Amino acid sequence: MFNLPNEKKYGRIVQTIANRFETYGYEKLKVDAFERYELYANVKTEMNLKETIKVTDYDGELLVVRPDVTLPIAYKYAKQLELAISPSYERYYYVEEVFRQSFEASESIEKMQMGVECFNPSSPLIDAETIALASHALDDLNVTQHQFEIGFATFLKDLLAPFALQEEQVEKIESYVRAKNMAELATYIQTLNLDEETANIIANIPTYYGNFETIAQRLQPYVSNEAVKATLDYLKDVNDYLQLFGVEQHVVFDFGLINRMDYYSHLIFQAYVDGVGKPVLMGGRYDQLGERFGASFPAVGFAFDLDRLMEAVSAVKEDSTAIEITIITEQAYLKEAVQLANELRNRNFEAVIGKNAILETIHTVTLGEEITLQFNGTTERFEQIDDCIAYFIDKQGAM
Repeated sequence: MFNLPNEKKYGRIVQTIANRFETYGYEKLKVDAFERYELYANVKTEMNLKETIKVTDYDGELLVVRPDVTLPIAYKYAKQLELAISPSYERYYYVEEVFRQSFEASESIEKMQMGVECFNPSSPLIDAETIALASHALDDLNVTQHQFEIGFATFLKDLLAPFALQEEQVEKIESYVRAKNMAELATYIQTLNLDEETANIIANIPTYYGNFETIAQRLQPYVSNEAVKATLDYLKDVNDYLQLFGVEQHVVFDFGLINRMDYYSHLIFQAYVDGVGKPVLMGGRYDQLGERFGASFPAVGFAFDLDRLMEAVSAVKEDSTAIEITIITEQAYLKEAVQLANELRNRNFEAVIGKNAILETIHTVTLGEEITLQFNGTTERFEQIDDCIAYFIDKQGAM
């Protein structure tokens, strides 16, 4: 069984994270405990299929006890689109056990995960907001000392593409880079009979780590590679938006970050906290995963490992009442919109930015030359963002 030394503490952690997820417009979703084996057999993941727990149903079909949450959510979302059924929501969160047999005595078969899946259009803004959501959830848990490592799923292959390496050679390089094993990487490079320039490029991949500006400057010699340039341009926008959300102090970029999940297509990230040696969170963008299920849609998500997070959490903030708010703005006022959303979310309001916002709320704030609030067919106007925030605080206190 899943061992919880403090059930009350665990419940408070889950509730605190759920409150933060809901302030970003996420709706809770329940995932089936059993799925068809083929769902996992056709997609490469970090787990070995030998780790899955298998059963058969009354028809003899092979099933697995849920080893992952992203795949079944993406599969069901794809099937709705395939049947021309408009999904009822585009932002989901979950709290689920996953079951994997481990060959390590210290590892439990059952692990609790809590995460989000966002099916909004792909953009650096959405990616940055997803990381900001995770960072704000950790702040809510008083885990203020945390760090996100951000990478790009295809960066290494894109960087090496011009050098005509064999697939098994690239995979071997990936394994050493993933393990941050520079000694073995250097030894392996010597066996490839590469020219000095290529050998140096490969040997330096694990060192592309730190703030974005420094790494981007070091990678300037390779921007003639269109894929590398596109990656740098995209991550620059992500970095700019992370600064808007005020979480840049928690972020480093790691261009040697490699995830075993083959469905990640663009941005990937993981989070570490003080006192815990392994990541407490992993996530990324998987825009092509739906195509394996007969549909096409962009998506990004992450999952907290609640077992590991329990080790880091000492105290949890109390709850408060949430009010749903949609913020509509243009690019010129995006900074103000992010500021307003952050202020509201930190007070446990549910705020979503954008004209395509998925919340059907009675509170719609429009930011432009003036600030207007529409609700129940009436309109309020404010001179400053602080006045708008004060309005909602007063409204919350009256509930």
